[in-house]
Parts: sequence; C-alpha cells; structure tokens
Amino acid sequence: KVGSKKGEEVVNVARIASQFISLVDQCKESSKNVIIICTTSSIDSMDTRLRRPGRLDKEITLAFPSKEQRIDILRCFNTTTRLSLPENQLDMIGQRTAGYVGAELQLLYYNLVREIDKKRHPFDEALNAVQTKHRPSSLRNATGLVGLGDGSLTLDSFGGMDDLKALLRLCIVEQLANPGRFQRLGIHPLRGILLYGPPGCAKTTLAKCLAAETGMTFLSLSAAEVYSPYVGDSEKLITRVFNEARTNAPAVVFLDEIDSLVGNRGTTGMKGGSGAVNMGVLSTLLMEMDGIGQAEQLASSLSEDAKRVIVIAATNRPDMVDDALLRPGRLTKLIHIPAPDGTTRLAILRKLADRIPFAADVNMETIAQQTDRFSGADLQNLCTQAALNAATEDLNATIVTMAHVTSALKEVRPSLTKEQIEWYHDYAANRQR
Repeated sequence: KVGSKKGEEVVNVARIASQFISLVDQCKESSKNVIIICTTSSIDSMDTRLRRPGRLDKEITLAFPSKEQRIDILRCFNTTTRLSLPENQLDMIGQRTAGYVGAELQLLYYNLVREIDKKRHPFDEALNAVQTKHRPSSLRNATGLVGLGDGSLTLDSFGGMDDLKALLRLCIVEQLANPGRFQRLGIHPLRGILLYGPPGCAKTTLAKCLAAETGMTFLSLSAAEVYSPYVGDSEKLITRVFNEARTNAPAVVFLDEIDSLVGNRGTTGMKGGSGAVNMGVLSTLLMEMDGIGQAEQLASSLSEDAKRVIVIAATNRPDMVDDALLRPGRLTKLIHIPAPDGTTRLAILRKLADRIPFAADVNMETIAQQTDRFSGADLQNLCTQAALNAATEDLNATIVTMAHVTSALKEVRPSLTKEQIEWYHDYAANRQR
C-alpha cells in the first residue's frame, strides 16, 4: 500500500511513499550493508518509482505450487496429525487443489482430517464438503466460475454418443493423464476444441462433464457476460478469466455461443461501433489463446500446470466463427455434435428414467421411434411434461405411465427441422474435404 500507484492513493499515502523512496535511496548511498525486502500480492499496483534500478532491483515471484509441490506440502501436514492419510489420498487432494497456496492447503487439510476423524465421513464425501467451504482465494471472485471438477460428473452421465465420448477422451482426458505417450509421437497437446451442432444437443453439458471427469476447473464465458458499455472492460475481462484459468490449471475455458462473442470479420464488417468492440475482443482472445502453449515462457509466476489450459468453444453457427480462431494452435479440433439418432435417443431416455419413476408399461424403444428430430433438451422436456401430466391427474401419483407419455407427445413438438439437421451434416462433410 505504501508503494501503490499515485493515481490510486490518498494524500497521506503519497507522502509516506515519497518518504519511503527517500529512505531507500539513503540506504543505497550508505556504506552499511542494508538489504530491503518488500512483499506484495499485486505487483502491477506498485508505484513504478520503487521498481527503478538502484531501488528494488530484484523481483522474485512466488508461483502457485504445482501438483507435486502441493503433495509435498500435504505430506508435511500429514506428519503432524494423529490420523495420517494414505499416499493415494494425498495424491487425490493434490490433483484437486490447483490454485491453493500453502495456508489454504493447511486449512483444507486439517478440516478434512476433522471431517474424517470426528464425523466419520468417507474420504470422497469429506473432501467434497471441505472443498465447497474452502475454495482457493484465486477463485473466490472468479469471473464465470461454474465449478471445480470433483469427478461427480463424467461423460457417461448422459446417454448415447459413444463414438464422440471416445474421441473427447482421446483428445483431452488421455493427453492430460498420459502426456508422455503423445509426446513420444511428436503430438502437441490439444489447446482448443470447437463443438458445433443444433441447439439443445448437449454441447455445454459435454464441456462441463469433460471438465468434471478430468478434475479441471471450469470457467465459462458468454457474450452477455463479456460485453460492457465501458471501453476496454470486455478485453480486461477476457484477460482476467484466462489468468484465473492458468492460475487454477488444469482448467477449461468454455466460450459459449462464440459466434455471438466475436463474430466473423468476413461477414459482420468490424469497422466501427459495436463491430469495433468485437474486433478488440477478438484480438484479445487470439492473444490469450496463443499464450496458453507458451505460458511457462511468458510468465515465471506460472507453474507447470499452467500449460494445461484448454479452450472449448460452442456454437450453433460454425460458419459465423472467424477463420483466425480455427487456425492450428487455437480451435484446432472441430467436433460435430449431431442431433440424436434413434439409438442415442433411446440411451438418453434410459438415462432420464433414472430420475423419473416410469411405470413398467412405458416402452422406451417406442418413444425413441416416435421422437424423430427431438434434441436432448426436447426429450428432457417430454419426460418432464409426462411427469406433470401424472401430477395433474393425481397429486399423489408415484409413477409415470405410458398414457402420460403419449399425452405429452401431443403437447411437446420437436425443436429441430430436417433442413437444419442436414445443414450441419453438409457443413461437417465439407470441413473434412
């Protein structure tokens, strides 16, 4: 606070800062060996006069601990308690505490041991409860934070799309878990994915499940969150989110409706007005995405984990995404999320049946055949409507019958058209040529 920038300080602090700088200069001129050590959590807020040569010459950045360093810190705490956690549990804590500093790890560890020892909670349950209460300070005010991956959701949490799930696991999960296998073949880690397809086909859900399965921090941004009436605020927000992602890596930065976020210079004419804002946001986004793979060289404050930041973008209009975003090293992999076919619809309905008490007479195969052009969201709406029909008929109802589903089919219509589905298939085919 003494050395904060002059534009942000009150008169008294300004006088103290000037006096402090004067004393630093006197120490420099003195023949006595005096070393001045200062600390700050926000170096960019310091008065630039203090950082000139001859004053505070040496700047040492204390990085957030990496996974291996977090485990070493936890081992130290583990020797001081009556209940010692086994090595595999320490490894799991280290995996799930990206962005935690030493003091936060200490607080989390002792609260976790208390939950296990006194309340007799299982380890996984206790860790989830403690992490919910004690988030890292780096994420307490995080923009667009959806959650910290705890493994409760996986790609198998929703039905169907087995080939797509296998592709995502290969592209992301395996590369994070076993990077050496890919490095031996000269394969660079994937930095960006674009998910495209019709509305309501689980693009956002896929990204969330992917982050949760891999234990990654999930940060989400949409056009509504980014755009501000104040010049420069949108660009600052994007930079802040990417910095938060690097600090709390491994992390996913999810860009929802990316076509609305940045547009396409070839079709929207970014020259002035709102287009000029789009251009600034696009430029900032490109710089941040290019910086992901070079994070270790760009800032010494970033740990080895900081390289593990993946951008996942989603759009219903892939033709409106700027070509610069689709170049190698950015959104390299384009993945078509198609409208569910009969097999996928059946798998989705069976997953929904885990949450809704359907009667024995409900034939899922028949429903799947009768729901052509239904998206995943449409199928969920159908099941909800069937349950509402059951409640309307009898408030004490405990099951949903086929009659309720048949009635719901007359009320709920598919949101997708044949032309719409064919357009996405044609776009995917053209991209592969």
